[in-house]
Amino acid sequence: MPTKRPLCLYNGEKRELAAGDLLATDGSVSKLYAQTAHGLAVGNIVYSSTGNWTKAKADAAGTLGQAIVSAVPDANTVEVTFSGYVSGLSGLTANKYYFCSTATAGAYTTVEPSTYSNPVFFAVSATEILALPWRPLPNPFVGRNLIIDAIFNINQRGYVSGGTLNAGAFGHDRWKAGTGGTGHYTFTQSPNSTVITIASGRTLKQIIEDKSVEGGVYTISWTGTSQCRVGISGATATGAYATSPITTASAGAGQEIDVEFNAGTLSKVKVETGPTATAFCTAGVNYAEEFSMCQRYYQRFGNGYHGGVPSSTYVNVSVPFHVPMRTTPGFELLDNSVSMIVAEVGKTSSGSGIPWTSGDDMGFLVRVDGFTGLTTTATAYINNYGVDWLAASAEL
Repeated sequence: MPTKRPLCLYNGEKRELAAGDLLATDGSVSKLYAQTAHGLAVGNIVYSSTGNWTKAKADAAGTLGQAIVSAVPDANTVEVTFSGYVSGLSGLTANKYYFCSTATAGAYTTVEPSTYSNPVFFAVSATEILALPWRPLPNPFVGRNLIIDAIFNINQRGYVSGGTLNAGAFGHDRWKAGTGGTGHYTFTQSPNSTVITIASGRTLKQIIEDKSVEGGVYTISWTGTSQCRVGISGATATGAYATSPITTASAGAGQEIDVEFNAGTLSKVKVETGPTATAFCTAGVNYAEEFSMCQRYYQRFGNGYHGGVPSSTYVNVSVPFHVPMRTTPGFELLDNSVSMIVAEVGKTSSGSGIPWTSGDDMGFLVRVDGFTGLTTTATAYINNYGVDWLAASAEL
């Protein structure tokens, strides 16, 4: 009858114990290795490299932790544990999961790395751990783009190629002029990815909202000849421009990031956590989601909004937002001759304004004046013949 060896878990897979493997009475799986001048210590997180054990670091796929050093009999022999209990450590926090560090080779941390989720053990006490044979996985949030409308395919304001943008005015959604002027940037609109050309002496910028900034190092990448500069921790972008990619110093958590581009071609802008530029992706998984992200900052309104008529000269219109806005917005009347149906009669205002509003980030009651002869206490609804009449802005 053939000899059968016990099975164990190694990197999440079942395998037979090999010669030299140690199966402890507590179920731990360990092995002694002869390795000249290994330089390892108990508690080091390690990976196998060209037949030798090397201190692991969770900043690259090829150096992720696979096991932990559980004993060092001498300078040329090391015991590595793949799963099970290890004692003799110190300073641990009980009932915490520990991960392979991205900062220091061989070290562990309770902070889950931003690039790879590489759990290596669970602390049973301050000195004892349970090594975990779990396969490391890329962090699903790594590579997420913080730039909204990164390919310039959402243009709610209808910015026209070569138009004037004064400093602080917006062109495509989320993009505003830094240094403004005539002929600010040109483009030929594409349904999926548009390349813009920023004119000489002009700049274009996007400010990333504080709620999207978890802190730490960020990398900015893009395509085109334009160069970039960045302001972190709530600071305005200043200093010299540079080519793609740029890696920032450590940014403060919960503080805005200001990304500014100078003259040249520009598309596929990406801002992501970590020191490395990864493959481009948009902030939204599709156009509809990206459009909704833009509406957090700017929305337009057309037909079908209802209201009441408390006066013969104005109407109070209820405006629920398409999505909740970043903060209480400001309003712009896009058409000062608003057409409405009041008591089944068509009415058009003249020289309208918005003298009063009331609401929050979910919706508003907006007063539109400039009417005459309205039937008070009647109901009304906007029928502006397909022309947007109102915009709400909560831009940065």
